[in-house]
Amino acid sequence: PIAVYLYNHSHRSSRADEYGDPSMVWISPVEQTIDEITFSTFPAANVRKHYVNIVCYTEHAAELMLDGNHVAEIRPVQSNPDFSYVRKEVFGDRTAHNIHCPGGFVAYVYGFGLNEGYAYTVGSSAKILTNQLYVNDILSTELPAGYAVCENDANIQFRAEVNYEFHHISWDFGDGTTAEGVS
Repeated sequence: PIAVYLYNHSHRSSRADEYGDPSMVWISPVEQTIDEITFSTFPAANVRKHYVNIVCYTEHAAELMLDGNHVAEIRPVQSNPDFSYVRKEVFGDRTAHNIHCPGGFVAYVYGFGLNEGYAYTVGSSAKILTNQLYVNDILSTELPAGYAVCENDANIQFRAEVNYEFHHISWDFGDGTTAEGVS
């Protein structure tokens, strides 16, 4: 597991063509998609350029809409064509923007101005992405100290909850016994 952040560095200059101020935003895992969000740009006196980055599954890229319009500029990620992305400039004078994609997306908004900037996540969920293992319907991390299952007990059940798409689960109980399936 890793965490990825977008860092925008600062420009401290009197030159009108140098933009920015430090900002940092967590880049959400692509598994944390949502279907729709309404967001606003950050009102700042010196911020002149506002952008939104959107990532979605390529199979749903044609369904991606920003402010009621299909996003034609979206393109596949070169290293992983299962995902597509777009960077769109959005107007800062609007009070709200809307992103909609039935197949899900994650998004980030940011803006730059003379010695000023901002960035934040506008579209991401908070799904539990870790695998959960249950023994007799008790979450494995919550098993009481010294929990034991009798060897002759015929009702030992193992169950896995996996919060992402998978093809199959193989169980290896360490004694030569194996099984296939979620439980």
